[in-house]
Amino acid sequence: MTSPVARSSRQRAYAKGKRIALLAKSALEAEGLQVQLCPNQVAWIPNKKAPKRIINGKIVYPLIPVSLNSDFFGVWDGIAVSADRRFFFQVTVLDGAPARRLKIQRSGFPCQPNDRILAYIEGRNRHFKVLRAPDFQWTGECLMVAKEKVEVQPVTGEGG
Repeated sequence: MTSPVARSSRQRAYAKGKRIALLAKSALEAEGLQVQLCPNQVAWIPNKKAPKRIINGKIVYPLIPVSLNSDFFGVWDGIAVSADRRFFFQVTVLDGAPARRLKIQRSGFPCQPNDRILAYIEGRNRHFKVLRAPDFQWTGECLMVAKEKVEVQPVTGEGG
């Protein structure tokens, strides 16, 4: 029997993608932008592993919710907006950037110069390489991930 936390490689990849998208969101918000990530969508499918029931002569399986991956216009993970600019962005790891670029170019979506792919680089100095439309080539621009702020509470001599 597998443990309750055992996950498939697909589930782990989805969780990693969601984590990177949240990092990108916090980094863009630190620059003063309002950011909206694409919302999750749920589909209800029959659970063939559960016991079936017969209702009005038909076999019926109980339904289970399944989370679906979705993007804005089938291409973008999020949108960032400020008073003077707006852009769509796609988040991926650096190795996945060429595939994402190809997907965006083949989609026929009318890209603006501000639209971008944020290619994540892990490690001690984690950051995103910014690949801007229309060619999505790196020009040296990076987006730094905001460091976690830990507030230290002073210890006082008062108390019980």
